[in-house]
Amino acid sequence: MKPYLSKEKISIGFFGHNGTGKTSAAEAMFFNAKLTTRLGKTAEKNLVLDFEEEEKKRQQSINLGLGYVEHGDCKIHVLDTPGFLDYLGEIVSATYAADLAAVFVNTENAVEVGFEKAIEILEEKQMPVFFVMNGIDKGNSDFGKAFDDVKNYTSVGMAPLTVPAGEKDGFKGIIDVVEMKLISYGSEGKTAISDVPAEYADTVKKYREKMIEAVAESTDELTEKYLETGELSADDMKKGIKEGVASGKFRPVFATSALANFGLDIMVDMIVKYFPKYADLPPYNAKKAGSDLLIRRDESEALSGMIFKIISDPHLGDIVNCKLFSGKLASGGEFFNINKSKAEKTGQIYALLGDKKADIPAASAGDIVSFVKLKYSDTGDYIAEKDTGIEYEPFTVQEPIYSISIQPKSKEDQEKVSIALQKINREDPSFKYFMDKEFGEFILSGMGDSHVNIILEKIKRKYGVELTTANPQVPYRETITRPAESQGRYKKQSGGRGQFGDTWIKVEPCETGFEFVDAIVGGVIPRNFIPSVEKGVKGAMETGPLAGYPVVNIKVTLYDGSYHTVDSSDMAFQIAGSMGFKNACEKAELQLLEPIYDFFITLPDDNLGDVMGDLSGRRGRIQGTDQKKGGKTLIHAKAPLSEMFTYINTLKSMTGGRGFYSMKFSHYEPVPHNIALKIIDQRKKKLENKNE
Repeated sequence: MKPYLSKEKISIGFFGHNGTGKTSAAEAMFFNAKLTTRLGKTAEKNLVLDFEEEEKKRQQSINLGLGYVEHGDCKIHVLDTPGFLDYLGEIVSATYAADLAAVFVNTENAVEVGFEKAIEILEEKQMPVFFVMNGIDKGNSDFGKAFDDVKNYTSVGMAPLTVPAGEKDGFKGIIDVVEMKLISYGSEGKTAISDVPAEYADTVKKYREKMIEAVAESTDELTEKYLETGELSADDMKKGIKEGVASGKFRPVFATSALANFGLDIMVDMIVKYFPKYADLPPYNAKKAGSDLLIRRDESEALSGMIFKIISDPHLGDIVNCKLFSGKLASGGEFFNINKSKAEKTGQIYALLGDKKADIPAASAGDIVSFVKLKYSDTGDYIAEKDTGIEYEPFTVQEPIYSISIQPKSKEDQEKVSIALQKINREDPSFKYFMDKEFGEFILSGMGDSHVNIILEKIKRKYGVELTTANPQVPYRETITRPAESQGRYKKQSGGRGQFGDTWIKVEPCETGFEFVDAIVGGVIPRNFIPSVEKGVKGAMETGPLAGYPVVNIKVTLYDGSYHTVDSSDMAFQIAGSMGFKNACEKAELQLLEPIYDFFITLPDDNLGDVMGDLSGRRGRIQGTDQKKGGKTLIHAKAPLSEMFTYINTLKSMTGGRGFYSMKFSHYEPVPHNIALKIIDQRKKKLENKNE
């Protein structure tokens, strides 16, 4: 690996649908920079970035891959993201460390679901974007159509800096639209640079006009000049591209074939020549003592940065990866973890190229660096110099939407599962896990079945634990539908002092939660026993009379009773309170409640009817729809959790992978009578078997 000493730098995230050539493009860049001796191929399982066993097995990126190339006096950090939305956490992590986004497009298929989601995330982050139209030598490639499809999807000005000279079997090379030159390729790379052939002159002229018009809109000065003269000079073009990319007003386009290594060298050259570098981009927004603060992207500023990714290494342990926003950091130095309020010794600083590490003496603003053997730091933590008081936006990722219950096949492995999940979660904080105390089961939640399956495979491969899986149990609740009252009387005499407690309890529905009313008068129950009655009621509420689920939304009034001066006790009144509560509930027409969730579903307009029909079949209720750009609709629906555990799989199938959703708890409501009877019967059988 080469030194890590370039002065200019820029970090580029590779985003887009699975199979658009992101990883292959990175491999070509590494090869062209002589960081590798051969071009990595997915089929040969020798990729620099996809080095994990799960990635080799599936022949797809699962984790965020990190590398870099140096071109002239510029260092380009590469952050290669997975294309499947199940690995959304890796995609989001990259947005915190990347300065620019390269969105890859397959020239055979153009706008796919991974493209749509990437654009949505990147526009929300207000990140500068350029497009890589890849696969121009494939059998069904159509650069012009792919360009138009993308242009119709985005309202931001875009134009190609390179276009293909011929496609498919007729591919002859890449045309530099800025310099108006044809670059020919052979098996060893570039073979010649020549003028644009006459057969492509009209096409290139059309694209060049698009480029000049788009670049001219980057600044008011260039707009005015273009309107006056109808042309821009080479210096104007360079300035316009740089400022247009930095401001997000211009999105350049490159034509490439990553597998054949066509056009990647030109793309890198143009990025270095025309694109803004790290120091050219707007400052970071931060806060200090509650006030807004701008952090310049400069090494003269105080140290700050963010830990955006942790990689587990079998020999070194956790490799902590950090983007430096400002300042400098030397090997053997120290930084302050803002989130943990702890100082960390850096030890040796590394630069990563896949799973290879290079020692570096120091790093500065804009660099991506790696540490090992840190004590406190986790993904999403911010670093700074101590006592600076800087605060950045918190690291956030979409809440998981797919949950399963997991259980080790061997009881001895229970502790191993907890340790494994804790360690894997440091690498991938986009999944959640917890012990459901109500049912005594471990719940694992991720972005989809593929995401969850990867976690299960890691647990098995790295920690030797096999797990059984099932849908989580639904947290049903019980309530009453009308007022009722009953006595709870507990008397026990077995020689010596006995036990006696007598209560009269009224129950009635209430809007939410639980309310206990002490209506005792005349001292029929002494004051010191009233809390015992309430405690007994609360204990009985944990296991309802209907099916053993907790009782909710109930008002309990203790209005009468009696006691014995010798035999009454706290325990006796707890039992009496419990008995009175249960007796009253059984007279109050118990009802089963189920959790209802809000679902916010984004899908193509073409699938709207099918999805709405499917939701109806799941007892879902449409609350409204909103039109979104790109021919999509947002559905707001309410649906019972019990019907939606595997919904993400159905939605993907119905929409060709283009549908996705988020969800949040809304409320509880009654279960339809015929369904409730089945649930109650199954629950009682399960409890009976458990008690046998």
